[in-house]
Amino acid sequence: MYTQIEQLRANNISSEHLQISRNHLAIESQLKVSRQVLETLEDFVCICNYEGKILYLNSAGRKLIGLSGSEKITHYKCTKFLSKKILNLFAEIDFSNVGESEFWQGESSLLRNDGEEIPVNVSLLLNRSNYGTIEGFSIIAKDRRCQLELEAEKQDIKAKNKRILTAIPDLIFRINQAGVFLDYFPGADQENIFLSTKVKGEKIEEVLSEDLAQWTRYYLEQSLATGEVQQGEFMLQGKEYWQYYEARYIPCDRQEVVVIIRDLTERKRSEAAQRVAEAREREKALQLEQTLQQLQSTQYQLIQAEKLSSLGQMSAGIAHEINNPLTFISVNLSFAQKYLEDLLKLVEVYQQEYSEKSAVVKECIAEIELDYLKKDLPSLMSSMEMGANRIRDIIKSMRNFSRLDEAEKKKVDLHDGLESTLLILQHRLKAKVGFPGIKVIKEYGDLPLVECYAGLMNQVFLNLLSNGIDSLEENCQEQKLAENKQPTIWIRTEKVGQGVRVKIVDNGEGIPLEIQEKIFAPGYTTKPIGKGTGMGLCISHSIVVDKHKGLLVCNSNSGRGAEFVVEIPQITGREKLLKQ
Repeated sequence: MYTQIEQLRANNISSEHLQISRNHLAIESQLKVSRQVLETLEDFVCICNYEGKILYLNSAGRKLIGLSGSEKITHYKCTKFLSKKILNLFAEIDFSNVGESEFWQGESSLLRNDGEEIPVNVSLLLNRSNYGTIEGFSIIAKDRRCQLELEAEKQDIKAKNKRILTAIPDLIFRINQAGVFLDYFPGADQENIFLSTKVKGEKIEEVLSEDLAQWTRYYLEQSLATGEVQQGEFMLQGKEYWQYYEARYIPCDRQEVVVIIRDLTERKRSEAAQRVAEAREREKALQLEQTLQQLQSTQYQLIQAEKLSSLGQMSAGIAHEINNPLTFISVNLSFAQKYLEDLLKLVEVYQQEYSEKSAVVKECIAEIELDYLKKDLPSLMSSMEMGANRIRDIIKSMRNFSRLDEAEKKKVDLHDGLESTLLILQHRLKAKVGFPGIKVIKEYGDLPLVECYAGLMNQVFLNLLSNGIDSLEENCQEQKLAENKQPTIWIRTEKVGQGVRVKIVDNGEGIPLEIQEKIFAPGYTTKPIGKGTGMGLCISHSIVVDKHKGLLVCNSNSGRGAEFVVEIPQITGREKLLKQ
């Protein structure tokens, strides 16, 4: 390098001026640079003559290469602290083509006194005299250690971020406003949703399917326009089943968006499986509930059947035990009445034949009140006969109500069942203290014989009439009925089409609409604890609907009484054949 500089100097000035101007130009070159300014710089600044001797080295330069501020540098050449890289850089320079303003830059290193090599950015500038001759060169170097550390740290962070991004199961990429992929990080264990393996630098229309590209373009524009995160879900056909994805568009600025795509397939399938499982559990719970209700209903029916059976057996026993003395009484009453008539006739004959009575006879006639006895005794015998007939009717009604001997369907007169039920409930219909009694109005139509389970139908009538009586009694106790309003139950029967209809209506408070939907449910009751099981209407509904394929409904308005309608269909001849 020094030889090249000397040759240039020889070409630019004559030999007679060389020695004169050498020292002068060196001084003049040094004066061109203000020492005060150079000392304030943090970069390495070194000025050398054409032989490579150091003419000036600023404080930052001394510190960088490990020289003290007092140590002289005039005996040093720049080769002492220039690395081979810088020397090679000098060697490559063609000084014959150097212009006045040209300089060279590059990355190299400086050598400290202790042998440490310091990486630097180096600039080489040729120093010229006023005559244009090259008198030396200046070296400006910037310590690159912090920069390299930052770059290494940045590369480390970048590598870590890349490892993190590649480990995330979500697919992440950046796209700009034009829809061009800036970065692409495929999610771990996620199928490639792109049509092309080349992604970075491509447009979304070149990488995604047409529908998905339009979908992505829409959310990209929305995200950039609003500056808010946009979110949506889409589906793609997989190898075995549909894949579900969630995409989030996060605007970084007005120019680009980060897109995070998460595979929701497993979650969706899990949720679907969970919904199916929950539906099955609900179905099982519903089946269990229905089974429990059926068991409760069956249990109550068995209890009621047992009660009816016991009632029938008791009725049969009572009838059997009472029939004998009742028959004896009934038979002997006719004889006793004839005997009494004969005796009274004899008394009349005695009175006619022996009109003169002794004092003893007169006293006896007065004592027994013979005239009143003759009038009252026939009435007494009639009352006794009426009482015996009443007992016979009660026993017959009890047997008709229980229908102990009728386990199968038979053609019966429903009016008989209604009458038997009313007779059983007669004691509840009568007036008593604080209760005016219940008036029963029968509006019977012309009904045919109905094929049904007579005992079960009587149980239905008993439940419906009992509920009506309970309602009227409760209304009277709570004074909900007007003082001039007589508690009344209407029983209406009529033939409808191929069946019969029985209506049991009361003029009580009625049943609210929200309760009407629950009254046939098992266990539901509005009565106080201990007064109702909540199974009466449920059993009645089961008997009418399930046993007889009929209809049992409630029509009621609050404050206007309640109406229960029972419809029993008749079995046609064709249905009988099919049934057989």
